[in-house]
Amino acid sequence: MCIFGRISKAWRVNLVLYFALCLQSCETTRTPPSPSHTPGPIGGRVVNECGEPVDGAKLYLVQESDLHADRLHTIVETDSTGRWMRIPNRPIPLDLAIVVEHPKYAPSVFNISPQRHTELSNHTAELKIERGCEVSGVTVDQLGKPVHRATLRVLLPISATREVLYWPILVPSRTDGTFDLRIPSKTTCNAHLLARGYREQSIELTAQALPLTLTLTPYEKLRGRIVDESELPVKNAEIELHPSDDEFWNSVEMSVSPDGWCAQSAGGETWSRKSDPDGIFGWLELENTRYDLTVKCEGYRDLVLALPTSDEIQTIILYRLPAE
Repeated sequence: MCIFGRISKAWRVNLVLYFALCLQSCETTRTPPSPSHTPGPIGGRVVNECGEPVDGAKLYLVQESDLHADRLHTIVETDSTGRWMRIPNRPIPLDLAIVVEHPKYAPSVFNISPQRHTELSNHTAELKIERGCEVSGVTVDQLGKPVHRATLRVLLPISATREVLYWPILVPSRTDGTFDLRIPSKTTCNAHLLARGYREQSIELTAQALPLTLTLTPYEKLRGRIVDESELPVKNAEIELHPSDDEFWNSVEMSVSPDGWCAQSAGGETWSRKSDPDGIFGWLELENTRYDLTVKCEGYRDLVLALPTSDEIQTIILYRLPAE
């Protein structure tokens, strides 16, 4: 006979109630899922200082790992009513931020606080952006000629959980070298000016009454042509480039041998190239004005020499090894 057959009806009811209460207790002690880690539709509205809707604003969902990896994710653009909605493809923790960009307004950063997270989930978040201050200018070289395709990389600070990170705003210059952007009012923004063939510059941007003139300094160049005694080009010669200083020469063990002067070992930073079929080699973006070269090629004597940077192609002569 089943054990329940030996228990009175009243005890059976008590046991059923006991097990039901135990199950209910287990259910209530479970940790409910955190709303900050539940992916779902988020949305809101972008307005200006007067509360008017902003059409065509771009919104970015910024995560700390994205900033370290320099990834920019556009999540959505606002419509004519300033509204936007997005179903994110990843959970939304509270340590994120939303960056709003628009050509006629200053970029704005909105940290996702618990209250704002709730508003985003309810599609009631109102993100107010300002017109800010306009900064304009022109990028030129040392001769005053405009430099087009230069990029102004403005860094917008974003407060993260462990450190202050920066959101990059990329502003390219036009064909005549001019550029313009808007920055938040009463704010100084750090920026980097980048252009191919020119040195990177760090500048501070503030509200200026007059247009800025940003002068770019070109990199140093070192180019050469390797030939033999008959002035015929030597191809596939191996060229190593070292910054020229006393420390380099102290780390080079020189020896006199039948093959001529040889660099046996060297320390410090080194860049390598090979000469092309015409014997040409070169570096176009160098910082220093003087470099030391080690030139090697099978069948020729090794050569160590110092060369200044120059826009001209400098000729280097390699001498053949004596026939065995």
